[in-house]
Amino acid sequence: MELEDRVVRAGPDEVSLRLVRRERAILGGLLGELDAVLAAPPRPGLPWDEVAATDAYPPGMEPGGSGGVGEPPDSADAFDPDVDPGDPDPIQRRLYPTAVPGDPGADDAYRGLVHEDLEAGRRARLAVVQATVDATLIDDGQAEAWMLVLNDLRLVLGTRLEVTDLTEAEPIDPDAADAEARVVFAYVGWLEGQFVDVLAATLPVVEEPADPGPADDAAAPDEDADRDEDADRDEDADRHEDADRDEDAGLGESTRADES
Repeated sequence: MELEDRVVRAGPDEVSLRLVRRERAILGGLLGELDAVLAAPPRPGLPWDEVAATDAYPPGMEPGGSGGVGEPPDSADAFDPDVDPGDPDPIQRRLYPTAVPGDPGADDAYRGLVHEDLEAGRRARLAVVQATVDATLIDDGQAEAWMLVLNDLRLVLGTRLEVTDLTEAEPIDPDAADAEARVVFAYVGWLEGQFVDVLAATLPVVEEPADPGPADDAAAPDEDADRDEDADRDEDADRHEDADRDEDAGLGESTRADES
């Protein structure tokens, strides 16, 4: 069944959130889980770039497409129960991937410079979403926070579910132990895509630069004409100089004849 859009442009700098009560409850629970994840510091010395996950949308759940997973489940606790929530390392590796692959020392140095700022930004955006989870109208700045927080939730869910390109492309098995979590994973990605579409529609249209080819071709004859005109002027000057020399020579011969 096709789900109605939950994120709709309501006006300039206004976005309407058309979420039902159950969706808001589920999102509230997920935001609490994400808050706990962000509060857990990563342990040093781990291979930050060895997490298999993907950012692709599940089949049938592209933004604006027709969803085949139905309504979200009742449970707000949709994370994989087989993963120890007290071990944040795989998720932290996904949220803060390696910046300098192959050089742990340089990566640790870089992480020491930027990690606190990145974490502060994530927590600030999370606070915005938590404060507006029951809102029906938000501004574009709050909508951007929603989009980025939903992306963080997808990273968390995808990592705990060990999602890969192959497994994400598979239909959801309703009898599988992780079916509920995979439905929520698909739902979060679907909702995030709607925020992307709504915000992208406000971006200014960038006109492509005009093709310089014809202009260059048009300028070429003018340049040739200029060169020809310069050449003609040079030839005229040479002729005048020759004429002047001939005239001077004639005057000299006349003067000598008179003197004789």
